[in-house]
Amino acid sequence: MRLRHTVTALILSNAAATAYGLVDLTPSPGEYKAAGITYQQLVFKDGQQNVSYDLPHGWSYRFDGGRILLTPTDVAFAEASIEAVPLPKPQPFDRATTEKLSQQVLTTLPPNSEAITITKSEQNPVLLNSNLSYEIAVSYKTMGSVFQRSVLFVNAPGTQLIFKLSARKSDFDRLYSVFRSSVLTWQWVEAAVADTGHATANEQRAR
Repeated sequence: MRLRHTVTALILSNAAATAYGLVDLTPSPGEYKAAGITYQQLVFKDGQQNVSYDLPHGWSYRFDGGRILLTPTDVAFAEASIEAVPLPKPQPFDRATTEKLSQQVLTTLPPNSEAITITKSEQNPVLLNSNLSYEIAVSYKTMGSVFQRSVLFVNAPGTQLIFKLSARKSDFDRLYSVFRSSVLTWQWVEAAVADTGHATANEQRAR
């Protein structure tokens, strides 16, 4: 009996491990219409599942070095990015982890940045598919201007997703609202649904 339970547990564990892996951000572009509006969408692979993401309206994107880089139209010195890094085991956002992430954000600011201040540290500002998140926002001065940056970490099974936005302070709030709305469209869907035009997910959004 114990052997049977052990074998069953191993099978379930292996199934869970293969269902989710590192999200592959190689994009497959597409579009759909809802309420008369055309939305540009990217689809990524996550093991046996797909991930769909709606681009911010009017923003351009490119795939570079395993990351998605997003650029708003007609706004200088502003850029967003989406990155996926391996997360071999569940990682709580405890004090040790959040301190490490804060240092990670600070050390990746532009060289020679001045007047650096952490302006926000928030647990679970968004829940993507019930996955926990942590956001850090910083203010800094570079190239003679004050900039702001938001970095949102989302710990999904097998992957830590990093959504980052940087812009001049005068542009930041507006761009932040647009980018955050796009982040909230991120969802895991069955491959069959995504491959047939994301019908189920898009019909739900249109309602």
